[in-house]
Amino acid sequence: MLKSILEQTTGPLTTTQFAHLMDLTTTDIMVNNIGFKRRTSMAYVIRVAEISFRILTRWEE
Repeated sequence: MLKSILEQTTGPLTTTQFAHLMDLTTTDIMVNNIGFKRRTSMAYVIRVAEISFRILTRWEE
């Protein structure tokens, strides 16, 4: 479900790209939300994943 939502804004994702993307997103949320005992909405997860995708694609270039 999350992959299909992200592909609407980012374009097609390979399995490897999606795995790296979810790793970056999970790490960001763990550090910035769970560490401060904040709740995480689905909209926030998608927004962080989109930002992480931009970072990932710049890093791959």
